[in-house]
Amino acid sequence: RTHKRKEQAYDQLYEELRGYKENFLLQAQKPIFKDVILLFDAIRRVLRNVEAHEGDTVPRELVEDGLKHIRDEVLELLYRRDIELIEDYPDKLNIDFQKPVKRIDVDNPEEDRDVVEIVREGFRLNGATMRPQEVVVKRCVKESET
Repeated sequence: RTHKRKEQAYDQLYEELRGYKENFLLQAQKPIFKDVILLFDAIRRVLRNVEAHEGDTVPRELVEDGLKHIRDEVLELLYRRDIELIEDYPDKLNIDFQKPVKRIDVDNPEEDRDVVEIVREGFRLNGATMRPQEVVVKRCVKESET
């Protein structure tokens, strides 16, 4: 009889734990879902502005402003999660937060490791590099003369 009661108590405890776990996940994800919904709203606003424009073509400025607005919304959502855009743009490659993805060969040693272009932006989470900036870098390939 005590064995049966222990088994029922265990089953009840297990069921309560499962309920807490499911509720915890929902509560943890809820703010992210709310942010995605806000992003959806921003995209919808931009689309309405484009659709409201008469004619076959949409002014570049209208599209550009809409995309900038969405970009700013995304950066704000990331910022609320302690994720920041890396806004350092050094002239020379900094491997602490940059990753070279393409190389341009040059003869001038002074141009070695010059950053030519940022291909993809980088992000930091709580100050640590989450995704490095992807950059095009000049590399001096001139052999040293003796």
